Amino acid sequence: MRLKNQLLQRPNLKVKNKKPTYLLESFADTMMDYFEQFNKQKEINEGLFGNLFSKTTKVPPAPVNKDFYEKDGLYYFGGVSTTKKLNEDAKRYLLTNEFDLRNSNLSFMLLPGTEFHADQMLLDLKKQVINFFNGTWNSGPFYGKTFNGTFKGSAFNGAFNGAFGDYESHPTTFVEGTFRDTTGSGLLGMPNTTTLNKAKNRKFNLITIPVGHYLQFRSVNGITGHIKIIKRLDGTNSTFVFEVLDGFKGNTSPVTANYAWDFIRQNWKIMEINPKDPINFGGLINVPPTDSIKELYISTAPATFITPAAVVPPAVTQTNTSGGFPNIKTKKSTKSTISGGLGKGPLPESLRIEVRTIINDSF
Repeated sequence: MRLKNQLLQRPNLKVKNKKPTYLLESFADTMMDYFEQFNKQKEINEGLFGNLFSKTTKVPPAPVNKDFYEKDGLYYFGGVSTTKKLNEDAKRYLLTNEFDLRNSNLSFMLLPGTEFHADQMLLDLKKQVINFFNGTWNSGPFYGKTFNGTFKGSAFNGAFNGAFGDYESHPTTFVEGTFRDTTGSGLLGMPNTTTLNKAKNRKFNLITIPVGHYLQFRSVNGITGHIKIIKRLDGTNSTFVFEVLDGFKGNTSPVTANYAWDFIRQNWKIMEINPKDPINFGGLINVPPTDSIKELYISTAPATFITPAAVVPPAVTQTNTSGGFPNIKTKKSTKSTISGGLGKGPLPESLRIEVRTIINDSF
């Protein structure tokens, strides 16, 4: 109507017929119908394109990478394992799915049953290796370089750096690598064995004896020998080196024996020693059936195992009063006097003190 009124009110509009008002109204109605049709079509078009491109339309979210994603400030591996911190270059490629974690050498991180929670991780995606891990590895295998924290997994390949007690899995789960105990008190979760006072009734493993210590023995038949620890699993490599003196073979000079860690893993029971009845010393020395161990020590210095020399007491004077003969001095053997076999009367106090002193100085 507004358009119609505007057209009727135009002052300079000229017509030649006798009914100018009728023509003007007809023209205005025509123009109005045209614009109404135009507006309706415009609304239809806008609605159509609006439904297609409207900003309020819900766009389906991009599929989530179940192998790696970020949630609540944590980075998830396989939806189970997490790390609080991750190096930026690894994070960028993993979040944008530019690195296929599942089909890489790091796929062990996604294995069923594997779970770890790290405070910090450094991943080298080019070399496909864990350069650094600091946290707790609860289950599954670990393959990487430097490991700080607690290990409870099924297999370890890398450089363990921390307190020996933080290795909470069985020692044989250590497959390959180095081990640096920051406390200096143990190895692979086992405390050092430096004396047999606490191990008299339980087995201990040869590898728990620290470097520089001797395991030495003397048998019932007087055979002596020792094993000295020269090197064991450490921060350099996993090779073990022993100095061995096997008296049962008649050796008078020690020899050097090298053990690879894999051999020890595969022969774990052989490396265990029973102090109550030792018949095998880590496969390095075997006690023959005709003999047995009488004394066994662990110390930082070799034992001499010197048997006390026979003590010859001073002559004992006895007075013979029969028949009025002069006094006769007689000597009795130390053996009979000490053992109480042929001698009569107790051993003199001075002699008992001397014998005890000799024994104490020798053992």
